[in-house]
Amino acid sequence: MQNPDLRSTFLFQKAILESPISSDEKVRILLEAITGWLNDSSESVFAPPKKTHSTVRDLPTYSPKDVEKHELNDKEVGSLFYMVKQLTGNDLTQSDTNMYLGFYEDLGLSIDVIGVLLHYCVSRGKRARNYIKTVAFSWADMGIDTVEAAELYISLFNNEYRQIHRALGISGRDPIDAEINYMNRWLMEMDMPIDVIKLACEKTIMQIANANFKYVDKILESWHSEKITSVEEIKALEESYYDELKEQHKKGHFNGKLKKGKVTKFQNFKGHEWNYEELEAKERELQNRKLGMVSK
Repeated sequence: MQNPDLRSTFLFQKAILESPISSDEKVRILLEAITGWLNDSSESVFAPPKKTHSTVRDLPTYSPKDVEKHELNDKEVGSLFYMVKQLTGNDLTQSDTNMYLGFYEDLGLSIDVIGVLLHYCVSRGKRARNYIKTVAFSWADMGIDTVEAAELYISLFNNEYRQIHRALGISGRDPIDAEINYMNRWLMEMDMPIDVIKLACEKTIMQIANANFKYVDKILESWHSEKITSVEEIKALEESYYDELKEQHKKGHFNGKLKKGKVTKFQNFKGHEWNYEELEAKERELQNRKLGMVSK
């Protein structure tokens, strides 16, 4: 679907790319530009269309004479077909020439952008014509019409999204739309560093043994509300939290919760109930071991 507001955001990409800001910042800005489209779209940018709702409309049909005429009138068309043959390693069928000429003529994608798109799909083993067409329509709808924008988008998709997936133990598939929306919220709206997001993912797996994006979101929302932006801050809060628990436990005041007025930031995202009898037994065991070492 067309999104004029989003398309306009891509018009400033050249200024961004030519600015002295870091690559990470450029990716963040690009993410901010495309988030509106991702939030509104019901289709994944890199996923095949669902059977119940295809986002791919028909491309124009070109006869062999039409193709020949385009090649004669526009040398770029011949270069396009040669590039596709080189990237795929196959001779082009009539269906192939129709599709790629449609990308160029109807969707308005440049030969260089089509090259980036095709290389991305082929490198991932996604050679099906319908898959490639879906990506082309998505890029055209988002206004990705330069090599720089295409490469930045792919970088985002391959890096941040993949890192988060790996932290949650997910592999072998692309992120679905709901997951992308969560990840965009963490990366863009909350502006959380990737290492903080990965830590929240790891804690989710440790707590519930499930790649639950909603659970990760609750953890990150808690940290964000307390303006926590680094792994070091989180570790410091954890130490403070457990020191307070142990202190109350030793004094015999612990009833499963911190004393009133002693709530810490770290407590906000705690969801695990600890067995403090077991903790006390382990402390006694440790003390006995130390005594045994002293007696020796």
